[in-house]
Amino acid sequence: MVLGTGLSGLSYAYRIKEKNPGLDVHIVEKLPYVGGLAASAPFGGGYFLDFGPHFLTVEKDETLRMIKSLLNTKLLKMDRHCLLYFNNRYLSYPPSPRNIIFELGLKTAFLSTFSYFKSKVFPPKEFKSFEDWSIYNFGEYLHKIFFKPYTENFWGIQSNELAAKWAETRISRMNLITAILGIFLKSVTETSLDRDKLPLHYPVGGIGDLAESFTDKLSEKGVKIDFNSDVKRIELIRNDEIEVTCSADGSERLFSSRNVISTLPITYLIDIIEPKPPKKVLSAASKLRFRSLIVMYLVTKKKDVLKAPYVYYHNRAYHRLTESSKISRKLCPKNENVIFVEKSCFADEDLWNYDKDQIFDMFMRDLEKDGILHRKDVIKTFLIKKEHVYPVYMHDFNINLQIVKDYLNGIRNLKTLGRPGEFLYLDMDQSIERSFAAADKLLEETGLRNKQSPDG
Repeated sequence: MVLGTGLSGLSYAYRIKEKNPGLDVHIVEKLPYVGGLAASAPFGGGYFLDFGPHFLTVEKDETLRMIKSLLNTKLLKMDRHCLLYFNNRYLSYPPSPRNIIFELGLKTAFLSTFSYFKSKVFPPKEFKSFEDWSIYNFGEYLHKIFFKPYTENFWGIQSNELAAKWAETRISRMNLITAILGIFLKSVTETSLDRDKLPLHYPVGGIGDLAESFTDKLSEKGVKIDFNSDVKRIELIRNDEIEVTCSADGSERLFSSRNVISTLPITYLIDIIEPKPPKKVLSAASKLRFRSLIVMYLVTKKKDVLKAPYVYYHNRAYHRLTESSKISRKLCPKNENVIFVEKSCFADEDLWNYDKDQIFDMFMRDLEKDGILHRKDVIKTFLIKKEHVYPVYMHDFNINLQIVKDYLNGIRNLKTLGRPGEFLYLDMDQSIERSFAAADKLLEETGLRNKQSPDG
């Protein structure tokens, strides 16, 4: 049984049926559509709107070939072009040191260089926080004027409270010395993470096309998905059976399975397991936090609103804007355009409970101030909120996460997958590949590969 229809859950089910068509796979989904964080919500009227911009960056050729063969629609290839609006200037994103130096002036170049060399001469004894990591890699000056304010605006916590591990997995390693030399020597190039150099791919009808394509293939293989089914309880009956209780249409349904794959947020999963996990595990799970996301979609007839398909912002009511018509013309009706407006927050903040009108007013104040859009330009709005989007890597997250993982690893027939399920930053190709590997491992361990015996 698979809980959730994000790419992790769908690709896991797909792999199981591919390797052993005779196995019985049952999927439940809380929402009325598939895709999870990689969905294109069907609002009706010809609107298919991603939960923020989701481009495919695929490292392995075999994964890209599989995706292309799976998709029902054309896969667009796009240049990587996004900007950061900072101090009233547009910078390339991720921002290269050379870009920062040229755009922010000679003073920045001098102070950044001096600060950078100082950080190398007097490095911290250990990287306890993002702040330590940032100062060592970029110097204190760039940290203070750029990385610290932007990071704190997005995450809502101080940069010295965020673990260094987050930066190591999410921020390109930019070499300041190379950038400065590059001003004089054109042969010197800047460095970045390999994934930043990968081309972008995008299904013409929205990123949700990928999840829909998995769903179509599963349907052909006889796999049923129960939509609008909210998992309320997971009861560990004995070693070889798990009972899953779902709420659907005002009533409860009980399912029994010998193997359960959960893509639910790991913190929620711990809360609904029966018998209750030990207090130590419950306490550790309660200390793991997710950053939530609010996305408002502003429908307008105005074209070429942004200078790039998507733009990051500092010190605004939103942290990112996306223009749908610069990605694909198939995401909304002809002669219309949609601006995606995103804001991260915690679910216990007042902002999370704002209604649609309050959020619209909050966003429009900055959009009008910057001359991006005016209220009269907006002809329709849509709104989506998702609670468990970004795992927050606080100082002690690894300790608490390991306690939770050790407990879950002790349950032989309950496994977790996906970004919220594993509390792990994953891109879409990585989610698919990890799910395929997990499915192969289960089939190998249970001896069910290429057999026809049923299993949930």
